[in-house]
Amino acid sequence: MNMHTLRSNIRKSRNAFIGRVLNTQKNLNYLKDLESWGSLEIVNSSEAYIEYRLI
Repeated sequence: MNMHTLRSNIRKSRNAFIGRVLNTQKNLNYLKDLESWGSLEIVNSSEAYIEYRLI
């Protein structure tokens, strides 16, 4: 996964752009790293998917 993949998964939801990826340990670790750098915010997570918002 990379930033290009994250951007291509974005859809407009209300006033925010929300993306969704499968909830795997690799994806979760990658998104948490990006969240710590301030690149995105994890909005919601379930057993199947992680939703995020690019900042």
